[in-house]
This record gives sequence, C-alpha cells and structure tokens, in this order.
Amino acid sequence: MPFRRKKTLLDKAQDVVEQVSDAVKPQLENALEQTKAKAGPALADARERAVPLIAEGKSRTAEKAAVARDIAAAKAAVGRDIAAAKVAEIKGTEPEPQHKGGKLKKLLLLGGLAAIAGVLFKKLSGNKDSGNWQSSYVPTPPPSPRPPETPAYDPAPT
Repeated sequence: MPFRRKKTLLDKAQDVVEQVSDAVKPQLENALEQTKAKAGPALADARERAVPLIAEGKSRTAEKAAVARDIAAAKAAVGRDIAAAKVAEIKGTEPEPQHKGGKLKKLLLLGGLAAIAGVLFKKLSGNKDSGNWQSSYVPTPPPSPRPPETPAYDPAPT
C-alpha cells in the first residue's frame, strides 16, 4: 500500500490557477476578436482622415523651411560682411578677398583621378600575357619499372 503525500499549498494553488485559466481563456479570446472587429474600421477611418492632414503639414513645413533658409542665408551674409569690415577696421587694412582653392588641392585631386583611371584601365584591359608567368622547366619522367625477373627455364631437371 503506497503512502499518500498531502498536497502542498503550491500544488493546490497550481490546480486553482489551471481551472481559472481554462475558464478565462475563451472569454479573453472572444474579447480580443470583438476588439479587432470594432477597432479595424475605426483605424481605417482614422488613416483616411490623417493622410490629407499629413500631406498638408509636409507642404506647409517645406514652405516655412524654405523661407527660414532664405532669411538665415541673407542674415548670415550681412553678418559676414559686417564682421569682415570690423576686422579690416581693427587691422587698419582692407578686407582680404577669399580665395576658393589652392594649386596643391587641384594637383592632388587630379593625381587621385589619374590613379583611379589607371587601375580601372588595367582591370578592364585584361591580361594578354597570362601564360608568361609559368616556367619552361619540364621535369624528367620517372624511370619505367623493371619487369620482374623470371627464373631461367631449365629443360633438364636434376
């Protein structure tokens, strides 16, 4: 006769949770389906109303950004001119014109472009002398094996 072990509090709680979850699970699935059924048309309607508003907002933002960019560029140019005049006033000389680039920059740029063009030309032209890398050495063939020696035939046995 096996001994019965009493159920612990944890075992009892697990049994209760299983029973409750079995009862609640269908209700939750039903509620989820109802929510999807109600929310689907509402979401579609909200999307339809939001698309024109978003497009209008994008166009307004683009217009205002263009206006702000133009204003900022104009004010920056004025500020640059005023600053150059103040520097010239402090130095006691006329403002120096800004040069756009140097000869060294141009030389490095042209050199880089020439190097890239050379690499591309080499890759695209292909190798016509692809066999020249092989040596002309031909190894000697191994010696042929000797036939096995057969005993000489002795017609008269002794």
